[in-house]
Amino acid sequence: MTVDKLTPYYLAYQKRYCSRDITPADATNEMKKFVEVEAFAELSSKPRIILCSEGFSQEITTTVLWLRSSQIDITCVQLRPYQHKGSIIIVPRVLIPLAEAKEYLIDIKTKEVSLEESVKARRPRIMQVILENGLLKAGDPIYLKNALPTWVKYSENDATFKAKMTGKSGQSNAVSWEKDGEEYSISNLTWRIFTDLHPEKKEYGGLSGAWHWVDTTGRSLGQIADEFLAQS
Repeated sequence: MTVDKLTPYYLAYQKRYCSRDITPADATNEMKKFVEVEAFAELSSKPRIILCSEGFSQEITTTVLWLRSSQIDITCVQLRPYQHKGSIIIVPRVLIPLAEAKEYLIDIKTKEVSLEESVKARRPRIMQVILENGLLKAGDPIYLKNALPTWVKYSENDATFKAKMTGKSGQSNAVSWEKDGEEYSISNLTWRIFTDLHPEKKEYGGLSGAWHWVDTTGRSLGQIADEFLAQS
């Protein structure tokens, strides 16, 4: 959302609720002055939600806490009106997150990350499990077709979505891509394909490629490894 796209809405709001007829140039200047950033040209694409009310039900606060645990920037602000010398004064107070709770929440998050990393460190790599136990062999075909991003459409006849196991256990040569014949780690190849196919060529975030590729039975490589480890 750019300033130019936002301007018509600002003009309509000013006319309807404030009875003001202002020019687009005035509207743009007022918005930029309000934001107080000289180079302001575009709104952030990251959502930030502020809920304001005199009170919040338990259902609302529970939902807000859950959203915050999912990395959504959402805040609850309690508004209390007071009369003072014939005027109404609104006093805001942030209920969620509590200022004194921020450090506690950061500590909890740090512990969760440490525990997650510890578990990952103890777990053998998926490709290591598959190769060392002969679950897939050199030359076995695999297909990129599981849990794909919305902009990636699988095509059975497209070499982009085909690769073969090399039988090698190195960090960068576990699979051979049918499209160019080069060898890659399975995660690096997946990252490249997702990024190349994005309409804006945006880099895809962290991923575990083995969960996106499947064998001829339709099971992902991650699933194959997990099933083997569960039976061991």
